[in-house]
Amino acid sequence: MRVLGGMVIGGMVLAGVLTGLAPALSAQGASPPKTPGETPPAPQGSPTRIGQELLLETDLLVEARTDSVSAGALGVEVARLDLITVMAGNPPPLDPRSRRRQVLVIGFPGTFAPGERQIVFLRALSGGARFEVVHRIPTGGEHYAERLAVCRRTAELARITDATSRARATLDWLLPALGSRDAWWSRYALEELDYMAARQPWVFSDDTAERIRRATVHATDPAFVAGVKNVAQRVEDLRRSLSEQEEKARSLP
Repeated sequence: MRVLGGMVIGGMVLAGVLTGLAPALSAQGASPPKTPGETPPAPQGSPTRIGQELLLETDLLVEARTDSVSAGALGVEVARLDLITVMAGNPPPLDPRSRRRQVLVIGFPGTFAPGERQIVFLRALSGGARFEVVHRIPTGGEHYAERLAVCRRTAELARITDATSRARATLDWLLPALGSRDAWWSRYALEELDYMAARQPWVFSDDTAERIRRATVHATDPAFVAGVKNVAQRVEDLRRSLSEQEEKARSLP
């Protein structure tokens, strides 16, 4: 299991939907544009930061309750988790005797506690019988319900195969959240839009910057408003640069 640093976006510590999601993680997918206006092809999976930096490294995303914890070799613990909800990946079959789906997970001592509920991003170990933790969100943390909703939606977006439909669905989810009166949701949406403006420019269309501004017309927090203006301007500049390059390409003999 990785021990990761905090998330800082645009100079502000924002919602931090996944505490410990580190900027240092390499995104599997599109790289930042090499030149202004250059739009990389759509990558696999959800274009959000969580989709690119966590879900693509995950074989199984679940909400689970810890059934038991035992000592393993080399100072690790082995936790047996009862699966409550499978959001992504192929779960093990239902045990015919217990009528439960369970997975064995290797973790550092103290990671799991019997009876505790959590969201876990899991990677299969060699052979596929056991898993290691990519990231874990315990139910005792703040905004657990919101984090669970984000994980569910991220997994749903990853299943949309058509890139245009995936981009539209992503914006149709994040832009209303950006205008939410719930500060956690609005800051989370800004965090993701900021990431996508830098790493996933293919998501945006010509009207996105204006949609961002409209969504936050009632916002009053100065730092949040400044962050929204910054993201909207970056999206607008990116789309303008891309249009200019396309126009230049059409004018070539």
